[in-house]
Amino acid sequence: MWKDVNKHYIVAEKKFTTSGQHENKFRNFVQGRGYVLYLQKWLTVKHELTNFTKGGLLPKDELDTLAIKSSQTSESSTKETTPSNSNRKSAETLERLAIAFDNYVKDRRVEAAHAKVDRDREVARSELKKKSAVISLLNDIRRHLYDVDKEIAASRARGESPVYLEEDRNLLLQERQSLIDKLRSLLN
Repeated sequence: MWKDVNKHYIVAEKKFTTSGQHENKFRNFVQGRGYVLYLQKWLTVKHELTNFTKGGLLPKDELDTLAIKSSQTSESSTKETTPSNSNRKSAETLERLAIAFDNYVKDRRVEAAHAKVDRDREVARSELKKKSAVISLLNDIRRHLYDVDKEIAASRARGESPVYLEEDRNLLLQERQSLIDKLRSLLN
C-alpha cells in the first residue's frame, strides 16, 4: 500500500514543482486522490516520515495519525474558545482526508483478501487439472492393457509365443504404477 501511495505522491509532487506550472495548489495535481493530499499534509508536519516508511517500521513504531488528529483537536479546542473559519475549514479538510485515507486502506485490504481467494481458486484449478490429466492417462493405459491382453490370448490360441506383447504389457503396467504413485502424491 505504501508503494502505491508514495508513487502517486511523487508524481503529483513532480508535476507541482515543475517549472512553468501556473497552479499554486498541490491538490490540483493529485487527480482526486485524497490519500496523496493527506500524505503531503503529513510530510509538511513530519519531514522524515518517508525515511521511516522506506526502512520498514515495526507495528509498535508506526505513527497513528488518527489518534494524533483527535488529540490535537481536543488540545486546540481547549486552547481556542472561538476558532477562526480558516482553522475550522483546515480541520474539516484534514478530517475528510483522514477518512478518505482510512477508506482507501480498507479498500486495499478488501482487494488483497479477494486477490488471495482468487489465487487459492487458481491453485485448486491447477491441481484439479493435474489430477484429471493423470486419471485420463490411467484410463488410456487401462484400454491399452485390455487390447494387449486380448492379443496375448489370441496369440496363445494360435500357438504363437507373444513375447513382444508380454513386454508391452509389462511396460504398460510399470507406467500405470508410476501414474498411480503420482496421483497419490497429488492427493496428499
